[in-house]
Amino acid sequence: MLPQLVCVLFVRTSNGYGAAAGYVVAFVMRVLCGEPLFGLPAVLRFPGCAWVDGVHVQRWPFKTICMLSSLGSVVVSSWASSQLFKKGILPERWDVLGVKAREALAPERRSPTPADGARGGDGENQRLASEPMLESKC
Repeated sequence: MLPQLVCVLFVRTSNGYGAAAGYVVAFVMRVLCGEPLFGLPAVLRFPGCAWVDGVHVQRWPFKTICMLSSLGSVVVSSWASSQLFKKGILPERWDVLGVKAREALAPERRSPTPADGARGGDGENQRLASEPMLESKC
C-alpha cells in the first residue's frame, strides 16, 4: 500500500488502473518470494537464499524489491493507461474508472502567478482567513 500512497501524493499521472496493477504485481511477487509462516515455498530465489531446517530463507531484502516493483508498475501502468485513453487507442466506454473524464475536469495544477508583483487575493479573503475558526468561552 505504500507505493500507491506515494504515487497518489506525489505522481501526477497516477490513477486507479496503475494502483490496481501495482497491487497485483506486489501480491504476485510476494507470494512467489515465499513465506515460511504460511508454508509458501520460495519460487523466486534471490542471492543469499539458504536452506534452514528444510525451508528456503531469503536473506536478500525481497520485501523492498517487491515494493519497488510495485512502485514502478504503478507509475508505468498509470502513464500507459492515461495515454491509451487520451489518444483514443482504447475506447472511452472501457474507461470504467473515469481516467479520461477526471483528466478533462481537473484544473491545471500550476498555481497562477500574479502579474507585475501584485499581491494574490483580495484583502477581504485574507482578513477572513486570519480569523479563528472556532471561539471558545472557557
